[in-house]
Amino acid sequence: LSYVPTLFAIVTIPFFAAVGVGAMALGVVDGLGGFKELAIMHSTEFLSIGRAISALFGVAFVYILYRLALPIAGRGPALLVAGLAAADFWLVHESNKAHFWMPATALLALAMYYLLHVAESGRLKDYWLSATSMALGIWMCFFPIILAPFFVLAHLHTRAKNLTYLLYTGAAFLIATAVIAWLNPLSILKQFGRAIRSALNVVGIDVFPQFVGPSDSATEPLQNLYFLLHTLFWDNPFVFVLGLVGLLLMVYRLGYKNFSTQLMVGFFVTYLFVAMFIWPHPDHRY
Repeated sequence: LSYVPTLFAIVTIPFFAAVGVGAMALGVVDGLGGFKELAIMHSTEFLSIGRAISALFGVAFVYILYRLALPIAGRGPALLVAGLAAADFWLVHESNKAHFWMPATALLALAMYYLLHVAESGRLKDYWLSATSMALGIWMCFFPIILAPFFVLAHLHTRAKNLTYLLYTGAAFLIATAVIAWLNPLSILKQFGRAIRSALNVVGIDVFPQFVGPSDSATEPLQNLYFLLHTLFWDNPFVFVLGLVGLLLMVYRLGYKNFSTQLMVGFFVTYLFVAMFIWPHPDHRY
């Protein structure tokens, strides 16, 4: 029961509509029925629209990653990080596929960027931009929801600690997330229901028995953690080790009380923990 398409599908609609209107205006097809037949016959060519949009999100992600690393590590390391990301095989691969993974990752990075600004400036504008980025990321693909605790943490790091800002933007974010969940109940239940089922199975409690398919069964958390770490390492051992060294240097130079350190290290640990329970047999996309 998914009553609305994902944000990625919504983004592609104007482009498909423009092609359809142009085809009908030029007499290439006769009405909506003719355009539907044209789209089915040339489905591979129409996928190019989604691929182009995904590629734009991939380029945007590299730029956001640079802006994210710039205030933390300086210009040189930020350029290195962006360069390594741009040359990464899987990032290029996902940027050329009409999937939601690259757009969702770009929106997640954008939300992290604005969370850093919330902690630094405490401006209402940054609260809204971070909350909006997270909500759009959830609409694109549900996993950016794990940034929600860091939204509160960023507020705690502000000097003013204006509770009104947090309440207004936090309430808007929760309402947006609730609407997305309400419009996509089965998708939400399959993603997070599997996580709940996996966690409770550890202590011998079985829930959601209606999920009988292999892909919907409870996961094996420790086995998933092994798969994730194995995939992370062997995808690019150099970048993996460099990333760990970078996280350790952040802890050493900035301290564990610094929000940048808490966000980067905390997100990495939280992502691994949540992924242990949600996705069965994770691969390079995750």
